[in-house]
Amino acid sequence: MKKKLTVLLLSAALSLCAAVPASANPYNQDFEPSNNNYITAPPITNVHNSTYGYTYIGNLSVSDTIDMFQFATNGSGGQTVLFTPPDSKPYLLSVYKLSNLKQGIMTPEATKLYQRSEEQAFKFTPSNDPGSPIAMYVLSITFLGDTNPLQQYSFDLFQS
Repeated sequence: MKKKLTVLLLSAALSLCAAVPASANPYNQDFEPSNNNYITAPPITNVHNSTYGYTYIGNLSVSDTIDMFQFATNGSGGQTVLFTPPDSKPYLLSVYKLSNLKQGIMTPEATKLYQRSEEQAFKFTPSNDPGSPIAMYVLSITFLGDTNPLQQYSFDLFQS
C-alpha cells in the first residue's frame, strides 16, 4: 500500500510539472528583445539638442554578455551616452558605424570602459557617409566580468 501511494504521488507531481509551462513563471520575464548582434539590435531614438534623451533599460548576464542598439545621427555635433552600470564590474561601451558592420568591418568608432557603478558620460563625434545626411550607428554594451552582473542597467542617448 505504501509503495502504491508513493508511486501515485510521484506520478501526480510529474504530471503537474509537465502541465505547467515555463512561460507561466512570472519571474522569467524578458525585459528586452534579443539584441545581441547588430542585425537584431532594436532602433532607439535620441533627442536632438536636449539635456537628456530618453532613458533605456537593458539586461545582461554571464550567458548573454552583449546588448546592441541602433540609432541615427545627422552628423552635426557630438553624441553623448550617459551610462549607469548596475555594479562595479567592467562594462565596455562601443559605437560602430552600421554600414561598416554590414561590410564586416568590426572596428569601433569609439569605446569607453566602465569599472565603477556611477553614471559617466561617453562622448563621440559621428561621421556621415558622403552624400548622406543621416548615419546609422550601433551602440554595443558588453559585460566583461566573469561573475553574474546585477543585470539591469540604464543609459541615456542625446545629441550634445
